[in-house]
Amino acid sequence: MSYDLTFLCKDDDQSWDQALEALEERVEEDAEAGSPDADAWARIVSAAQQLLGDVELHQDAQFFELDHEPTGIQLRAPNSLSVGVGASR
Repeated sequence: MSYDLTFLCKDDDQSWDQALEALEERVEEDAEAGSPDADAWARIVSAAQQLLGDVELHQDAQFFELDHEPTGIQLRAPNSLSVGVGASR
């Protein structure tokens, strides 16, 4: 079993459906814009390595990905973060 957690900023005058729709639009715009910001990604990787130690990195023109097998943490830019928990880790 797995769960998806979505973190987003919601204005007081927005419904949850409106906030999720706005998030989906931003994700689509980011995908159309091309590759993620390399400088921001470098700062994320540096902070992750300070916290977690060795991480595996993967990238191509459309995404950057960081995996930390011992904790099950996986971060993919521009648009997802997943954390595995349980006996399989």
